Amino acid sequence: MRIALNTDCKQIAIKLAMAQNDQLENYWNELIKCGDKHAETNYKSLVDRTKLLGFSYLQSHLVAALPLNQLIERLNHVVKLSLNQKQVEAVLGGVEEPKVRLDNALVKFWEYSKPRVLNKSPNQIRKWKNPRIKAINNLIKCVGNKPINELTRDFLH
Repeated sequence: MRIALNTDCKQIAIKLAMAQNDQLENYWNELIKCGDKHAETNYKSLVDRTKLLGFSYLQSHLVAALPLNQLIERLNHVVKLSLNQKQVEAVLGGVEEPKVRLDNALVKFWEYSKPRVLNKSPNQIRKWKNPRIKAINNLIKCVGNKPINELTRDFLH
């Protein structure tokens, strides 16, 4: 993957590359969990909001399963700060993670693979895309258009 860092200083480039790599890794991890763009945007902002409040985002059933002291800490935070609805959802897990289905995963993959095809001709891009399209279509024919997080090695056998 290639991303322009817009610097000619090697030290700055190393720092920027590490930051970009971390950001992309985090995005890909979130992408595994997320669904369509609208839901992805809402979910990402919810996760960011939770981090700003000093917690990691958990769905409500996971919040309920927390040790009592951690659950009380979250509830006290809600009560003490008189949080609004969106903040309460962030702290107490009010939104379910959106899911990426197999057919949508390839579309998202194209969006984030643009740097990979920067210097390719339209024909080279077509040749690069075709095996990936065929692989996803074959997988969908075999297992159905499932959410990615439901696929496991056991499921594929």
